Amino acid sequence: MSTPSLDETHVVDDALRISWYAGKSIVSYQPIKKTPDVLQKWAGAILETIRNWPDSNPYLALHDLSQPGVVLTYIGMLQNRILSISVTPESVKQVEEHIATRSGFRAKVAICVAPSFSGQLGMLFAQIEDRTPNERPIDYRVFIDRDGALRWLDMARRENQADAAE
Repeated sequence: MSTPSLDETHVVDDALRISWYAGKSIVSYQPIKKTPDVLQKWAGAILETIRNWPDSNPYLALHDLSQPGVVLTYIGMLQNRILSISVTPESVKQVEEHIATRSGFRAKVAICVAPSFSGQLGMLFAQIEDRTPNERPIDYRVFIDRDGALRWLDMARRENQADAAE
């Protein structure tokens, strides 16, 4: 299976790259800088995107943490969590409150980490965290390959299209 096609990319304040794939049905967030300010911009972008996401489609997002040191900043901001719908504790709460108002909300979040030590540490945190029960309609998966993450999200998009066609 090939990687989904890129529709558009824009950069927010030279700090966060947001890219859209497969007819704007997959969103990718990639921090360019490692500062708390970037995480606030990212959190705002996630909340706005989810609020505007169509109910008929699963929210499909890639959190690209593959730049050096980003994983540790991300884990630190989220109080040692890596499997998260958003990137700050406050924004996670806001997103979860919004999701609770939308019956049938589904999501898949791919988290891409670097194959470096910090990326491996992120994978370890994900494995530990994945052992706790997840009652939310969100499926998380961690990758060290951005293309693999995009293919996983695209497979979910295709499955949703096939289900809708039946």
